[in-house]
Amino acid sequence: VTFIFYLVFVPSVATIMMKIMYVTTGGMQIIGGVERMDEILHTPPLPQPENPQTAAGHEIVFDNVTFSYPNQEADALSGVSFRAEENQITAIVGPSGGGKSTIAHLIPRFFDVKEGSIRIGGTDVRDMSTDYLMKKVSFVFQDVFLFKQSILNNIRLGNQSATEEEVMAAARAAQCHEF
Repeated sequence: VTFIFYLVFVPSVATIMMKIMYVTTGGMQIIGGVERMDEILHTPPLPQPENPQTAAGHEIVFDNVTFSYPNQEADALSGVSFRAEENQITAIVGPSGGGKSTIAHLIPRFFDVKEGSIRIGGTDVRDMSTDYLMKKVSFVFQDVFLFKQSILNNIRLGNQSATEEEVMAAARAAQCHEF
């Protein structure tokens, strides 16, 4: 009788313990997400230029750029200079943690540089309005995420007023028109 009791009782306890473990893990993920969201919501916006300027072209120039992330002493980039010519392909290659993503995040001004400047078409990105800069610069993040809708609607997220022909042209330009 004791053996049968444990044979029935132990799997039930194990099932309950597994459910408690999953709930605890989910709760910790929610708390972590809320803390990250609070940090984002309490981050002051970058200053906007009083007299926004526009770019004369699409060439991107990093001129002696030094940058460090908030609350970190070490520089993520130090004295970086390069030119990405308009209508040319420029590859940024390096080891993991070498600053490639940081460079990509600085171009649309997700952060401001500590020293130096980043110019698009001869104009410093800090002298452009955020709306103008967001229309001027785009890139695909490393962690790709598709919403549970059509590919057409996922592409259209970047420009809600885009026609179907404009979305198809964007898909061809990104070489993803086939799927």
